[in-house]
This record gives sequence, structure tokens and C-alpha cells, in this order.
Amino acid sequence: MTQVQNGGGSEASQEYIKKEAVQKRSVPDQAFEVYSKDFEDDHFFRTMMAPGKFHYLYGNLGIGKTHFLMNMMYLLHEGFDGCGEWEIVTNVFMYRKDEKGTKVCCPERVHHIDSLEEFFDKMVEFSDSGRKLALFLDDFNRFFYDEGKDDLSRYLKLLILNRRKLGVMLFFSGTEDVGEFENDWTGRRHAADYFWSRYKSKKEWDQTKKDLGLDIDWNRRDTTGGTVIGGNLVHIRSSYTEWTDTEKDSGWFYDKISDASVLRYRKGFDFASFWRGLENVSSLTAKAYVRDYTSSMSEEKVREVEQCQQEKDTVGMAVKLKSMGLTDEAIEFVLGTPKTTLRRWVEKAGYQWKVGAMEVPYRFKSLRGNEAVPSP
Repeated sequence: MTQVQNGGGSEASQEYIKKEAVQKRSVPDQAFEVYSKDFEDDHFFRTMMAPGKFHYLYGNLGIGKTHFLMNMMYLLHEGFDGCGEWEIVTNVFMYRKDEKGTKVCCPERVHHIDSLEEFFDKMVEFSDSGRKLALFLDDFNRFFYDEGKDDLSRYLKLLILNRRKLGVMLFFSGTEDVGEFENDWTGRRHAADYFWSRYKSKKEWDQTKKDLGLDIDWNRRDTTGGTVIGGNLVHIRSSYTEWTDTEKDSGWFYDKISDASVLRYRKGFDFASFWRGLENVSSLTAKAYVRDYTSSMSEEKVREVEQCQQEKDTVGMAVKLKSMGLTDEAIEFVLGTPKTTLRRWVEKAGYQWKVGAMEVPYRFKSLRGNEAVPSP
């Protein structure tokens, strides 16, 4: 099955570029073309770009991952194939260029974030707008680890598991082939609905066409191959759109030089509690739950929690240093906190402020031992 759909022309983009002088170059038919021998779907874009869907795209550096991601983002933004109206959240930097210069900013209904809690803030902000919500994260490998032992990776996995309940679409791309996201066989908890990859070379692409018997003569750099969950194979040709057209002089562009923002999270936002609560909420009340939870996490509350966490971390270090035999003055210098405050925090936490209060691997009698103090 080969499906060709027109990605829309510059006329549609004038709505958000407004009065900027933009070259009137229509987006070609190849903005979105589908080929599959395994299934037929006359509205495949609408099918795959829907709330609750999870896409993962991987490939080496410099072979067009971000280009493809931005093309899909643009088509979604334009309501291509009747996919509806969307609010798009992303860590990709965009900028606008016109006769006045260049400004880092985003088109209407596109929002840049660099922390996970900002995404949930956007979910609350647009919960009553009637528009759908999508999260596009590029350079995913820079802040996600396959082992999932760090907090942020665990929280992102929980977001993947709860995407249908939250009614959000996820589209992530990175240089790592994350095994948990592969969808060619059952049993993986975090399998992507659509698992995409880019071809490293023309030789690899030609060999793939030969092996699979693909009757298409597409340029390798315009082609992205994918597996639909369940095993069906599909290929998409997407050359350029308004956001990836490098020949135009003005309008919207994405930053091809720098990496996307590294996603972070504030420790003051209690994500562990947030996800536990979401487990016992139905999809009908999920957005209300997110709204209520985020409103309870005011800036003052977040700072209070962060301060408590900082105090807890400092107490743990102070008790160890005191147990090792360091003087109060030395501990004050190392931790940058007054010794009287340290002692108060330690005792409030139920520890003793004395040498040997807790077990340490070695016995320390003095800060320098028998080392000679060097002359100034």
C-alpha cells in the first residue's frame, strides 16, 4: 500500500507566521508518503498521531532523526490528515527569522520545556481548551538511561505506561536503540506503538529494499522505516516541510546546531507520590487529578520540599564526617553551614553529634593523620 498525501502549502503556515515575508514554496507531496506491504490505511498519519500513542525513533548522529521528528511535528501542528487541533510541547529549540533579525521562540501552540513538571503544567493549562496534547523529546539518550535506575528515567517510563490514561501522545528520538521500546514481540512493558529507525547509508537502504522486496525508489535520507506494534512493517518518505525547508529566507526554523534541552525534574515536585496517586485514578478523572496535584505543589511548597531534601542530605554527610573524627569547624567549612545549625539538624533527625556515632569503613583519629603540613 502506497499512500500519498499533500502536506499543505505555505498558505496554511501564514496563520502563525503572520505578516512575515516568507517565500511561497509549497510543501511537496513527499511531505508524507506511506508504503507498507503488510496493511492498508488511507489515513495512516491520523491513525499513528493520536492520543495515547508512543513513538520512538533511533539512529546515528547526523542521519536526519530531528528532521523527521520536526516534519511530523509540523504536520501535526497543521492538522494534517484531519488529525485535529493540538498543543505541542517539546525540548527542541526553534527560532523565527525575518527582516528584523532572529529570535529564539516557538510558533503558536508550540511550547518549549526543559523540565518534566513543566509538561504537566502545560497539561493543566490546556486541559479545557479542547485541543489534544503531544510531547516531542529529541536527544532522548542524553537524559534517559536504559537501566532506568535514576529517578528521571523511572518517571519517564511511568509517563509511557500512563500515556493512554493521561490522553497524551509521545514522540521521542535518540541515538540509542532502547530494547524496552522495541515492539516486534510481546512481553515488553514499555513497547512503542511505532518503533522507527533511520538508514545509515545508501548501501544499507538498498539492501533493505532487496531483502524486503520493497517496490519504492525513495531517497535514503527522506526515508524512515518502522515497525507497528504487532510486527507490521511500514516506511515513510518525508522530505521537507515549512519548518525543515532550509532554502527559505525567513520564517520558522529549528536549531540544527545545538542539541535539544536536557530534560530535568525538580526534586521538590514529588513525582513518586504523583505516580502512586495516578495509579488509582480512572482515565475520566486523570486530568482533574493532575490539575489538583500540581496546584497543591505551589512554588512555596516546592521550595519547602527542596529545602527539606537539602537538609536531609546535609545531615547524612555531617553525621558521617563527625563520626570520622573531623572537628566541628572543619565540617562547617566543608558543608558551608554553621556548626550550630548542623548540630541542631542532626539531633532533630535523631542522630548523635559525636565521634563514632555511626559505623564507618575506617577509623579516623585526625584530619591529616601523620602527613606533614606543607609550607605556604
